[in-house]
Amino acid sequence: MEWCEKNGHELDTSLVLEDKGVSGYTGANSKKGALGALLDLCEAGKIEPGTILLVEAFDRLTRLPLPDATSLMLNLVRDGLTIVTLTDGQQWDKNRLTDLPAFLMSILTLYRGHQESELKSVRL
Repeated sequence: MEWCEKNGHELDTSLVLEDKGVSGYTGANSKKGALGALLDLCEAGKIEPGTILLVEAFDRLTRLPLPDATSLMLNLVRDGLTIVTLTDGQQWDKNRLTDLPAFLMSILTLYRGHQESELKSVRL
């Protein structure tokens, strides 16, 4: 993976979780999808702190309404994960989210993702 090579990480493919076709808008990905499995592993302490979660874009993590999306993001980060967005190379971890502008950007991105999905559902 290009990001790993550029940033001095070795890609561990022993756990690959993908939620292709599972809705982030309804939250199915965080309940019964691969994201839900990751949350369960984190809560059980089976994911080492410092583990990096690679996602295409931050708003692809979830499309839930803002309170739920924020809670999901904070839970992942609280459990020691670093979320890396491949489209822009941003890293979201405990330290980054203590920076108010970065935190607000994460919130705005999650909000925008939900709004886009909501608009699509209305149009359909």
